Amino acid sequence: MCAKWNGEYDVGLLLWELQDSRTYNEATGEFQGFEGWNPFEDVLAVLHSCVDFARYIIEMDRSSIIYESVFAVGHLDEMTPDALIAEMNRRERDYWQRDERAFVLTTSISIRSPNPLANTSISGHRITFGDRLPRRFAREHAKVREQGRHVIFGELPKWWSMIRGYLPARVSVRARSNHEAYEKAIGALDLLRGIWNLRLNSSARSSFGKREPVNVLQLGPLHSLHKLSGELATETYWYDAEYVEPVKSASLRSEQARLRTFETTMRKYLSKSHYREELEAAIRRYTRVLDSREWNTAFVQMWSLLEYLTATSEDPNKVTLKRALSLSHKDEREFHRQVLKHLMTYRNRTVHAGYTSEAIETHLYQLKRYVERVLLFHIYSAPDFASIGKAAEFMHLPPELPELRRKRWLIERAIRYHR
Repeated sequence: MCAKWNGEYDVGLLLWELQDSRTYNEATGEFQGFEGWNPFEDVLAVLHSCVDFARYIIEMDRSSIIYESVFAVGHLDEMTPDALIAEMNRRERDYWQRDERAFVLTTSISIRSPNPLANTSISGHRITFGDRLPRRFAREHAKVREQGRHVIFGELPKWWSMIRGYLPARVSVRARSNHEAYEKAIGALDLLRGIWNLRLNSSARSSFGKREPVNVLQLGPLHSLHKLSGELATETYWYDAEYVEPVKSASLRSEQARLRTFETTMRKYLSKSHYREELEAAIRRYTRVLDSREWNTAFVQMWSLLEYLTATSEDPNKVTLKRALSLSHKDEREFHRQVLKHLMTYRNRTVHAGYTSEAIETHLYQLKRYVERVLLFHIYSAPDFASIGKAAEFMHLPPELPELRRKRWLIERAIRYHR
């Protein structure tokens, strides 16, 4: 297995444009780079859409492979698609042959101290909470907090604040690169946080003044990557560009038992799922969307998640509604049809005409309830279906018993006929 062109783009044309922008050392005549910002950046961006790698590689590592491969073939007399894909294949193989190393990601979460939560593992990665960071991590993370003050808006959350204090968290992973380690660690933390938010997020809310995210549990704005010794693994750090200020931290003492029971149940059903990776990705997507203070954007993204969970590929105005409605009780189905139709109309006006409403918070919470219903249906029913698509076929069946019996009568006769 190796990287290959997907055949949807004229890679030869892209390289021809790039070849003309090459620069050479005047003294030695050796290739040294590409002139100017364009077309180099344009070609690099498009090449991401041209190539299919044999296995999933995170975006930053894919970017490095493509970037280094372009420079490698820049030395050739002629930059050809065959030469470039061969170079990408070599670098892709080198990537997968790297040894995995141990990393620890340090961040924070909007849970009030003292810590009521036990340490845990998810997706094979250890997550550790504490009222404070161990000294070897705290000293290095403090450097990132100091640098991060210059790139984020608002006050950083404090460990010790009683109202807006964030709890330190560490995620231990093994990875081939710094960027892969970050993605694995944040993915594990967002999966756990997503499960918790499914339990903790309120079903409705009407607020005034500053817009607050829907999620009860938010991550802090700064994340640092460390070696096991506590030393920073890289000078690069990750931050939330949309961060404004700390949210009110959650006290989970009274919720601890119910939260753990819910989490245990979710994990049990996910472990039995035939499409576990897709469901875990949907949980992460759910919680990341609801981190936003920009409710209109979150609404559009939540509708997209609803389309994903209903496997809508065509005629979304009919298919998404039909499948989402199938999970409603028959006595309430017509009422929910009106609500979903209203939400679909709002989504279409927002996407196609940039429309916004003063009632967007209400709309977002309405839509969130339907997304949660479909997502939980997938989780609890996952052992019965082979994929999201198969579960969506079930949702597409008519919910009326007489119509189901009629279809069963037809199917039984078709089976006898075709034996």
